Amino acid sequence: MCDIVFKMETKKCSVEGCDNKKYQAKGLCHNHYQLNQRNGKPQYKAHSPQKCKVETCDNLATPFRDLCHFHQVRKLNGVPLDIPKGKAFMGERNPNWKGGIAEYPNHSLMKQIRKEILKEANNVCHFCGKYANQIHHKDLSKDNHAKENLVASCHKCNHLPEHKKIYTSKYRKHYGLALFELRKIGFSCDPLKERLRIGL
Repeated sequence: MCDIVFKMETKKCSVEGCDNKKYQAKGLCHNHYQLNQRNGKPQYKAHSPQKCKVETCDNLATPFRDLCHFHQVRKLNGVPLDIPKGKAFMGERNPNWKGGIAEYPNHSLMKQIRKEILKEANNVCHFCGKYANQIHHKDLSKDNHAKENLVASCHKCNHLPEHKKIYTSKYRKHYGLALFELRKIGFSCDPLKERLRIGL
């Protein structure tokens, strides 16, 4: 009895160089068929790298977009694209913005000069010789940030009586003493405890 061998012709992918044996449809394997459905062609859609559309940016745009990743995030957050890096949340765009009211005018300049003065003084207080982390204005002003007008100071010396604001607390108004002075004599802020102490 002779053996009859039937040779069935297996279909192959029509794309040149494709060794995939799993034929799907339209003369294409599964991978090339999916590409054909997506791009209209059984090849990958080539992406030519383009520069980000922001003039000051030298980064390449992400695939199929006209912006780089950095400016895409800015666009999503509603930040203007032309603002330099590191200055996106300065001024009115800062969530802690309070209308430009500051205790010390030109505060950023004062902070820069403070670093220089503390470095020159080796963080030693001008008044008591202890560790200094603040600066003191000699003329007690808040706008004269000249180096000659500033000295290194510790927290205690920087809050001398002549440097403090004069104010009247509600306790001094009613009792003639500040709260810390009242606590020394047994005063309590709790009305119920205070009534029990007095005996009402």
